Amino acid sequence: PILLVNGFIGNLLTLVILLSEPTRRRVSALYLVVLAAADLCSLVFGLIPIWIEVQFGIALSDRYTVPCKVRKLLHYVSSDMSVWLICAFTVDRTIAVMLPHRMKIICTKRRARMTTGLILALALAKNLSVVITRTLEADPLTNRTKC
Repeated sequence: PILLVNGFIGNLLTLVILLSEPTRRRVSALYLVVLAAADLCSLVFGLIPIWIEVQFGIALSDRYTVPCKVRKLLHYVSSDMSVWLICAFTVDRTIAVMLPHRMKIICTKRRARMTTGLILALALAKNLSVVITRTLEADPLTNRTKC
């Protein structure tokens, strides 16, 4: 629960602050907003279902195939996006430090949106196999289905 509470509060505060008017104009804020959203998705589709299953014995996506596939896909995509958004943000900040006079030309909002969209498209393409291969499997020991 500590990770869940801290993760939710931290990412929600990040979104509120970075979406405020003075901060929203910065290119780096776009990466951080999308990163906070991806981290929230990782919590919602990754950690929360596991915690609910361990604490209460309720497996939310173990009854039907579609929720199983969707939850796994969104969890994997958001986790991959988090990693690559940190890389993109690092490149953005490196350019700002190493080439401060060219930063306004290289690091534009349009490029940041395109980079973020490309990261999303690649993460979806990489994890699309989850939709095809993931299915419910019967556990003979517990006589329950497992995603």
